[in-house]
Amino acid sequence: MANLLPSHERQELARQRMRRLMSAILVLISGVFVIGTVLLIPSFVAAISSREAGKVRLETTHQLLERQKDATASSDVVATKEKVTLVINDADALSVSDILARVVEIVPTQVSLQSVLWRDEGETAFLDMTGSAATRNSLIAFGDALRSSGLFTEVTIPIESLAQQNDLHFRLSLTLVP
Repeated sequence: MANLLPSHERQELARQRMRRLMSAILVLISGVFVIGTVLLIPSFVAAISSREAGKVRLETTHQLLERQKDATASSDVVATKEKVTLVINDADALSVSDILARVVEIVPTQVSLQSVLWRDEGETAFLDMTGSAATRNSLIAFGDALRSSGLFTEVTIPIESLAQQNDLHFRLSLTLVP
């Protein structure tokens, strides 16, 4: 179709069309921006409320950790106090070498020890000794000396060890005083 309008009017019409097109694009962009903003409002409100809930949760966690630190510190103090008490009590107790030295001092000349076995079973410690005695009386005297030493709560001499009069092989079981 042939355009009968003069050229300057045709150019003016083209400019007006371009302006309308630009205005329509701007209106569309503005509409998208407004719709996007409206759709983001619920997300913004949810983010703010979850942020506040997160702050409360973080503060609660910090308080809980502080309480646990306090409880741990007090349990550490109690444990240290118990260890100090044990160390003080152990300082008063005799060591294994002290006990063995006292037993060796008690052994009469007619008795010889062949082996000594130390057993520690929790709160109670045991000493098993084997050896030989020249006479029954020397073995009985050795047992009595161990009983009277105050180191042992129980001294057991098996009857089989007392069966002979001379050259006795024996095994003694001693329970230490706790």
